[in-house]
Amino acid sequence: PSDAQKHTLLKSKLMLLSQIVESELFNDKDARRVLLPKLLSAHLIPYIVHREELSIVWNIVGAIVAKLESQATDEDKQTLVQHLMPYLVSSIAALDFRKDLPSVPFMQTAVCSFLGVLRMMDDKHYQNLHSSFRVSSHARRFLRELFTIFRRLIDTNIYTESWNALRLIQNNVMLL
Repeated sequence: PSDAQKHTLLKSKLMLLSQIVESELFNDKDARRVLLPKLLSAHLIPYIVHREELSIVWNIVGAIVAKLESQATDEDKQTLVQHLMPYLVSSIAALDFRKDLPSVPFMQTAVCSFLGVLRMMDDKHYQNLHSSFRVSSHARRFLRELFTIFRRLIDTNIYTESWNALRLIQNNVMLL
C-alpha cells in the first residue's frame, strides 16, 4: 500500500478506537478490564512513542480519562498509571510549552489528560508507579520530567484566558 493508503488506514483505525471509547461497551467495567490495557499498550502508546497522529491519539486518551474520572475502578486507575503515565510524562516533558503552544493543537488535551490521571491517583497508585521503576535512573528521569512539567505549567499559561477554572484545578492537582 502507498503512504496515502497507510495514512487513511491509520486514521480509520484511530477513529474506530475513538468510537469504542465513546461506546456503551466501554462503560461496562468488565469489558473495560479487557479493552483498556490493549487499547493503551497495543494501539495508543505506540503512536505516542513514534509521535504519529498525536492530535487524534490525544483526543482518544482525553476521552478515556474523562470517561474514567466518573466511573473508574481501582483496576482502571492502575492500568492508566502503569501503561500510560510514563508515556504521558515523557511526551509532555518533550514539548516546549512556549514555542509549541500555538503550533501543537493537542497540547491542552495532553496536559488535561495528565492532570486527570494525577487526580485519580491515590497513595497506592504512586507506590505502584514508584515500584515499577526497576532502575533508579529511570525513576530519577521520570521525576525530573514530572517536575519539569510542573515548572512549565506554573510558568506558562497554556489555556485560553476564559479557562480560569482549569488553571485552578491544575494548581490544586499539583499541590496535592
